[in-house]
Amino acid sequence: MPRRLAPLALRAALALAASGIWPCRADEALSQHLRDLIEDYLAPTLVLPETAEWSYDPVKPFVGGQTLVCGWVNYQSSVRKYVGMHRFYAILQGNTVNDAEIYDPAEDNAGNIAKKFVTICGRV
Repeated sequence: MPRRLAPLALRAALALAASGIWPCRADEALSQHLRDLIEDYLAPTLVLPETAEWSYDPVKPFVGGQTLVCGWVNYQSSVRKYVGMHRFYAILQGNTVNDAEIYDPAEDNAGNIAKKFVTICGRV
């Protein structure tokens, strides 16, 4: 299971995003090395990670000099059927993935995870 952001850091990120202080400029394209790090980090959460199809949004600066990467992933279930595009995010510090998560609506009964993804990535 991926590690989660510390509650205080997440609240700070959400407050910055809501205030408009958090810069949302697009940076350089994500290198293949960083894509591989993100995909390797999230692979254990997928049933058939080798079937995943990844799509990346522009890179954004994040709290504390980190980098935010949002995107979409479509992967196969245990019955080898694609489940459809799911939103994901990853927070990088240099060449290290500090946190990453794939949004699964089936695990979000109250809608709180969707709110977090909308705030961090702009949409679910």
